[in-house]
Amino acid sequence: MSQKSNKNPVQLKPLDDIRRGVYVSEILFLSKAIMRNAERLFSEMNSEALIQMDNELPYLASSISIDAARIGKIINNKRPMDSRYETKSQFEFRVRRVEMFQATIKELGITEMLGSSVRNSLEHFDEHADKFLQDKQPDDKREIRYVLSQNICVWTVEDYQKYLDEAKLDKKNHISWIRCYVGSEKALYTLQGKINIQKIYDEAVALNKNLMFPGYKPEDRAQGISIALL
Repeated sequence: MSQKSNKNPVQLKPLDDIRRGVYVSEILFLSKAIMRNAERLFSEMNSEALIQMDNELPYLASSISIDAARIGKIINNKRPMDSRYETKSQFEFRVRRVEMFQATIKELGITEMLGSSVRNSLEHFDEHADKFLQDKQPDDKREIRYVLSQNICVWTVEDYQKYLDEAKLDKKNHISWIRCYVGSEKALYTLQGKINIQKIYDEAVALNKNLMFPGYKPEDRAQGISIALL
């Protein structure tokens, strides 16, 4: 049986700098990866490339989204305690860990990284694909009703619709986005909705600029560390 936490948990002692540093180092590591992948994605997908059947760029967008979700779990994992998976002391430690990042979330305006439902469609692709495809069984007429768009890049949704029209697909066909990066919006379309890659990039830049491990110099950000845990 699951056990929910109180709305006002007991005041817990903040984590010390050493323990905080482990999470800060991971956030910096992931934010650097997001920045690097996003800058490559933005530079390679431009208005001159209206449609690309290229797996590499959607992969970059997916990686950015998943790394953002990992940061979100570090700084804002507020799920209730479930005694099947977590002891009371583990739950209290998690509360302490999340609490120390709440001021940072508010000050930097971190929002896109905290969304989970859309990124779950990437991390749990098989489950979402099963449900989607089961619900979209063909009818007896065997008519095309859905255009499945997977692992492609387009500059605008309108460009893609024009491409489909030229391919003689009926305009009434509904486009179902499995994984498609739209360059003009800097957004990744998935089965569950749209992820704003530009906003994730901006949040990663803000985290990388403002988070600092105790004793670090600015040039040390996101480098490897060795920690003596007492």
